Amino acid sequence: MSRFQRRQILIAACALLAAPFALGQPAGRLARIGILSDGSEDPPLWLPFWDQLKKLGYVEGKTVVVEARFAQGVPARLRAQAAELVALKPDLIVTISTPSTQAAMKATSTIPIVFAGASDPVKSGLVASLSRPGGNVTGLANMVSQLADKWLEMLLAIAPGARRIAYLGHSSNQAIRETHQSLQETGRSRGATIRLLEASTPDEIARAFELMVREKFDGFIVSPTPVLVAHLQNIVDLAARHRLPAVYGREEYVAAGGLLSYSRDIVETYRRVADYAHRILQGAKPADVPIEQPSSFRTVANLATARALGIKIPQSILLRADRVIE
Repeated sequence: MSRFQRRQILIAACALLAAPFALGQPAGRLARIGILSDGSEDPPLWLPFWDQLKKLGYVEGKTVVVEARFAQGVPARLRAQAAELVALKPDLIVTISTPSTQAAMKATSTIPIVFAGASDPVKSGLVASLSRPGGNVTGLANMVSQLADKWLEMLLAIAPGARRIAYLGHSSNQAIRETHQSLQETGRSRGATIRLLEASTPDEIARAFELMVREKFDGFIVSPTPVLVAHLQNIVDLAARHRLPAVYGREEYVAAGGLLSYSRDIVETYRRVADYAHRILQGAKPADVPIEQPSSFRTVANLATARALGIKIPQSILLRADRVIE
């Protein structure tokens, strides 16, 4: 799908917002929402957000306008894009990750920020506490480091003899570094070594796979960061080419041909982000809106990929899978 097509779908999604509503805004004034993502434009991902806004009564172009900036997998763009959004004076900014939230926070200390997936926001310094965030930031945590043990458990279940395992991410992201540390600690107790490999650009991804093949890695885990999602098809294709088992932190990879994923329920997450945005537009202060932690998780398995790799996914995983792709 071309970038133009993605943009058209995004515009069409916005057009779904088609019912009147009342905001805590001056009469006749459009509410303005900014979106800042270090990933790519992904209309299907945003549809739950738009759909929930529609249910809350928002009308695109009549009562609300949305300005989005996507870094397309290049984190260095975030600072300038955050400044662009702030210059537009939105009523709030929705961010997608820890890096995009940090960029928005550096650009403004007054415009409310709602994050959709910051990892351990207290530890990363985004908020003072989960119950009373303080400042101008609130949202939904993804607590990626808590998922790390599950990813490793699942990889060892499909590749029992795995001892050399890669974690694909980018070290500039504090959350990824912390998750890697968690994986290392758990790996040591299981007799496995986990190595963080940079994978935020096509060249880095190519080098990561070259290294995994050369040094005979037994499998890999992929961070859910939006930066990598921008290159998901490349990662999935290389995994198939080199016959490497993998567990992914986002189910989009499995839909594209990846083997197995375990992640928070992304549809529910984006619906809740819309709810948070609505609360802020109604006048709630981010400092007083508690951080929500994920309570719903999804396991997705691709049996066609498993057969192609000659891997048998244990029945214990398949029985609890939310989706099995045949």
